Amino acid sequence: MLSFTLVLMCMSTGFAESMDPADELKACARMTDSDARISCYEMLGNRVLGEDSVDATSEAAPEASAPAALPDNLGGEQFSDEPEPVKKEYRGLVTTCQKGSDGFWYFRFENGQVWKHVNVVRRQYGDCNFYASIIEERMGHKMQIEGDDSRVRVTRIR
Repeated sequence: MLSFTLVLMCMSTGFAESMDPADELKACARMTDSDARISCYEMLGNRVLGEDSVDATSEAAPEASAPAALPDNLGGEQFSDEPEPVKKEYRGLVTTCQKGSDGFWYFRFENGQVWKHVNVVRRQYGDCNFYASIIEERMGHKMQIEGDDSRVRVTRIR
């Protein structure tokens, strides 16, 4: 409980915003109380997602190029030692989406790839016939459904 209170104090005072997200992630990982650790990860994730949506609106390019099609090896690469990899964006058609018994959403693209939403969410996906972009970032991958401004963290499972 003490570590959870410490996390809340750090997050609310703005201390966490001055830290590198990788350092914050390490601090969360060091927590021994599982509830506090999960809360720490969720707060960090929500803050990072909030920053991404601000970045996305402020980085509106006058001539945005269309994302490339999903390559077969996307999500299977090893982490790079490059200091700041360039964000890459790929587009594909989601033909099936299904919530698994584990509470996670699974998205099957027309090329056979299956991506898993890495956070348990209460969001519902109705018609699962939509285009989505997979954005390759330093800390993993995000998926953005066409016409939806939000992005969700995903990982490729097949």
